[in-house]
Amino acid sequence: MRDDSSAVDLAPVATPCPPGSEWQLHDLVNAFRVRHGAWELPLSAELTRKAQAWSESMADSGVLAHSPLADGVSPGYTAVAENVALDVSVAGAEASFEQSSAHRANLLGAATEMGVGVSRDEHGRVWVAQLFAQRSVPTPPYRGPANSSAYHPIVPFVELRGSAAIDASVSLQVTGEGSIPIGATAVVATVTASGATNLGRLQVLLPDSTVGETSAVEFGPQGASVSTVLPLDTAGRLTLHASVPVHLSVIVSGAFVPTGGPTSDGRFTPVDAVRLGSFSVAAGSPTSVGVIGTGGVPGTGVLAVALGVHALDDVAVTVDGAPAAGLVIAPVAADGTIDLDIPANAAPTTVTVDLAGWFTDSSAPATTSGLFVPITPGRVLDSRTGSEPVAGGRRVYVPGRHDVGACPRAVAATLTIVPGSASSAAQLGPMDGFAAGQVPTVLSVTPKVPVSATALVATGEGSDLGVFTSEPAEVMVDLVGWFL
Repeated sequence: MRDDSSAVDLAPVATPCPPGSEWQLHDLVNAFRVRHGAWELPLSAELTRKAQAWSESMADSGVLAHSPLADGVSPGYTAVAENVALDVSVAGAEASFEQSSAHRANLLGAATEMGVGVSRDEHGRVWVAQLFAQRSVPTPPYRGPANSSAYHPIVPFVELRGSAAIDASVSLQVTGEGSIPIGATAVVATVTASGATNLGRLQVLLPDSTVGETSAVEFGPQGASVSTVLPLDTAGRLTLHASVPVHLSVIVSGAFVPTGGPTSDGRFTPVDAVRLGSFSVAAGSPTSVGVIGTGGVPGTGVLAVALGVHALDDVAVTVDGAPAAGLVIAPVAADGTIDLDIPANAAPTTVTVDLAGWFTDSSAPATTSGLFVPITPGRVLDSRTGSEPVAGGRRVYVPGRHDVGACPRAVAATLTIVPGSASSAAQLGPMDGFAAGQVPTVLSVTPKVPVSATALVATGEGSDLGVFTSEPAEVMVDLVGWFL
């Protein structure tokens, strides 16, 4: 099966995987145990690995069966039990377990730890495995996918500079600089490329990257500026590879920091993309935009909002002082607003603001749902290879690709558009009904000049994305991370 499909009318799967599904199942089991006088069970990393692998195996084979029970369970246990189910949801599977005497006995047994696995097959069916073990010495606890990270604002903003030669890389130490936390796995930053004499691209390189496979920023002699999410290596460095000589500026305005498990603040909640409005902005006169209590953002408990900000005529825009070149993650002021501003020498312009979601503050309950998992950037669509230019809509398959989980709640993705003979607008959104053409992620006004933008995008039915173009155009989509 090829990576993308030109069809836009494919039947959606029955139900998308629930976000944070392993924790949802864990909570359902413990709630049932507590109601019946049993103690709560911790999630075991070992048992969860085994259960998840078995749920994936069942989803692949289409056969509901028990695993070889002792395989993957370390010595020292006195009892092991397993429940397996096929359903349309995690809650439905758990309900069926609770109504079956044999499964109920496993749920309420004398176990000391548990593991769970949840997978979705191509038909949207959910395959669940539960493991229960009794032992005197517990195994290490499950903390969630490696590098599950929460958003952390950076104030003041930190600027890093560098230059790259043709087909060369520059590495910048990011963590530990200014207020950027040691251990951060990714940063929210605005990358500006200038001084190039030809068309070129910048790519984030990690140890397992392939040069030329993805693009973080496409630029020409006029330069380019893109606000995006940049994964870091384990030493906290950012490595950017340039296809042509170029000068770089990287302004960091936020970071994602590992949590080691459930946490309250910094978790992302996507919303159905909505345009907050088009605003007239004049130099020296910041325009306030209300974001609290609108478009699915609650009235309280909000640390920051994720926005798409675009100005006409390529005028530079800032949001609360931070560069806004497409993606913006903006901490919300006490009055529930953000401020749009433009340079002092700029002519008045119109700025559109699109809402993609919001991040929780410390008043939220602790969970893993909405944590960010950075990946080595990977391409999931390139219409230049093996398929026609995108004209209208196209489905982009996401789950399980480039280390993305089977049930991503949202993704961080970079969309690059290469217009044809006419100017073209491009949009990236959930496949199951985003308002095509109403909330553009990238707007290109010059034919044949590539333009890139990054967005945080809720996934749709089947956890897939959709790409829309107003005119036929070549389109690339690269993933840089996903949200539980």
